[in-house]
Amino acid sequence: MEFRFACAATFATVLMGFGPALAADSASAAALAAVADAARPHWDIPRDPARHPAELVTFSQIKRGDVVVDLVPGGVYYTRILAKLVGKAGKVYAVVPTREAGDTRKQGTHDAIAIPQELEAVSDFSNVTAMWTDLKQYGAQFPFPEQLDAVFTADGYHGLYDKTGIGGDGDMPAISRAIFRALKPGGVFVVVDYAAAKGAGASVARALGRIDVDVIKADLTQAGFVVDGESQLLANASDDRNKAIDPKTADKADQFVIRFKKPANASPATKRPQTDPLKNYYGNTYVYNVGAGGDVS
Repeated sequence: MEFRFACAATFATVLMGFGPALAADSASAAALAAVADAARPHWDIPRDPARHPAELVTFSQIKRGDVVVDLVPGGVYYTRILAKLVGKAGKVYAVVPTREAGDTRKQGTHDAIAIPQELEAVSDFSNVTAMWTDLKQYGAQFPFPEQLDAVFTADGYHGLYDKTGIGGDGDMPAISRAIFRALKPGGVFVVVDYAAAKGAGASVARALGRIDVDVIKADLTQAGFVVDGESQLLANASDDRNKAIDPKTADKADQFVIRFKKPANASPATKRPQTDPLKNYYGNTYVYNVGAGGDVS
């Protein structure tokens, strides 16, 4: 345990002076502690130098006690860090988008669903709840029983624009508005993703695994968000943004990091519906015709 902490602290020290791109980025004590937590698995640690997680979650402004969504959590690398950052007083929903409400396994791979679900059963991450949902299932709503302080997504958001992938035939402007409604006024949406060439639009999402940052900005600002900050933390000017992402070198690809904010004076009408969309769910199963006494008819 002491060795793990020492390694993480050493990585953080090195990263703080890793180059000009990090000059404006620093890591809070809470972020450093979350990254250094001994509950993180050994296979995540070697990725830290390239991913700069302490600086990244500091930039996110997520804090202890927050209710956060990790959208498209993948291998839950960031889910674990966010869980430690918000602490037991906070919550992290690891949300896996699916293509069809009737079959949660049609998302693409079993692991995409199983990994977040397995994490919530680990005592060190008891503040994590795994969820999977068809983004069209709730009429452009996200099924959370409470307003969120933050939504975080890293390297998977472009997939929602892939009409043949997890995005299906989803309406991205509607999804942007749903994220906006799910957040509290003043809440943040942090988007980290692989950068495509300017002007590439969203059409390269499937072929390259990238997206034009201007597409993200246009959809989210139209939904009501304002750009609250941008970081060059994961930028790589030497990366060819016209080439497909190679999973083996993905952490070295050019990535944009943007913090969007829901204005603090946003209208109450932009909040999620007051009716709990999960009220008839047991685990991941919807129960029909629940009587007043809880009996199923």
